[in-house]
Amino acid sequence: MNIVNPTQILHKEYVGDVLESFDVNSYEYVTVKPNNLNSFETLYYKTIGDIFENYISIPDLQFKSGLIIKLIEELQLDVTLGVHENFMNLINYSVEKNLERVIKY
Repeated sequence: MNIVNPTQILHKEYVGDVLESFDVNSYEYVTVKPNNLNSFETLYYKTIGDIFENYISIPDLQFKSGLIIKLIEELQLDVTLGVHENFMNLINYSVEKNLERVIKY
């Protein structure tokens, strides 16, 4: 069985929430990496950008979710499985606990 989210979550549906949770409120979605990077963009591409760029830049993925949907229906669960909400709970918790500071050390 593929344990995947049965409904597609577009990158644009969560990336903005993640950025805003780190008080990044001015951002723009681009299709190519900018040439003239500001200090935040430089830091991003120097650290985690190379890791995430290929993942985030790919077209949204579609999976065969028939088996998981059947299980969700049998268990009478929310078809979204609360994926977005739970992901944002994790992000908000890390911001609250200042885990980004821990990662630097």
